[in-house]
Amino acid sequence: MQQMKRQDIERRPMPDAVIESLEPEAQMYREHHADGVYLRVMPNGMKDWQLHYQREDGTWSWLELGNFGKAQDQLTGQFARQMAIELIEEAKSRGVPLLPANAPAPAIMAQPAFAQLDSVLVPGKSAPFPHVSAAELPALLRALRAYSVRPMAIGLQLLLLLGVRPAELRAAEWAEFDLAAGLWNVAAGRHKQREDFLLPLPTQAIQLLHELHAHRTTGPFLFPGRSKSLPKPVGNMAFNHALDRLGYKGRQTPNGLRTLLSAAAQAAGKDHRIVDSAYVHKRKKAAGTGNQQQTLSQRLELLQWWAAELDAMVAAPMASI
Repeated sequence: MQQMKRQDIERRPMPDAVIESLEPEAQMYREHHADGVYLRVMPNGMKDWQLHYQREDGTWSWLELGNFGKAQDQLTGQFARQMAIELIEEAKSRGVPLLPANAPAPAIMAQPAFAQLDSVLVPGKSAPFPHVSAAELPALLRALRAYSVRPMAIGLQLLLLLGVRPAELRAAEWAEFDLAAGLWNVAAGRHKQREDFLLPLPTQAIQLLHELHAHRTTGPFLFPGRSKSLPKPVGNMAFNHALDRLGYKGRQTPNGLRTLLSAAAQAAGKDHRIVDSAYVHKRKKAAGTGNQQQTLSQRLELLQWWAAELDAMVAAPMASI
């Protein structure tokens, strides 16, 4: 059987033939199948199933489901998914709410920021930058958090948290960040304004950047490319490819992640001048928001509010089983 690279996966749930043909890599990796169920592929070619879920203390963990295969003691993709559903139902019957990664979060529309979000957020391929609907946001966020390629997972979450353009983040350099002060000085050369832009960082973004720094190799970029002779950031389609691998091809783009912040702020009735001040390219439209220190404080308040709203989507109490 001809082997397949994981970037060539076109749909999920993955057919058994695709799973069987996936080639191993030098390091273990996981690919999302459906409903929080992931296929783990080991360097030796062994493949098994895991359910990604959250413990009662809020930390994420993996529950072993079984090996992939068609033998009596193995699980096909369909049976792995069915086993996960049965485990979730069993947990519910015991009064233990178990919500796996990528499961819908019914409470999301009860959050104040999203009560009217559907009225301002129009999903679909016809949008300039396609993005998901309000109801699909929780699953998207869980998919981003669970993505096994951590640098790309962190990058996509930062796009969602900060509302910056993909090009601005993709070419960002570590020298621009003061994590102790919680600030990112976005260089003028990467946006349409002629001056550097100071962007305050919410706590969640700082935590992600610390994690990303642990993956740092030589070179100045947060997201370095593969070339060792000439330091460059990753290519301009890197974030797009990551979303495609997660099953969001044609439904969610990196630029579309920025739309979610502005739509949520609009739905929550936030001052549009403060919202504009948090966007690099709209800085000059944000007149009347106060002096620089006050503006920074207002930007941080907005972005920290948004980060908390995103956390609320996946904060349903869970327990280990």
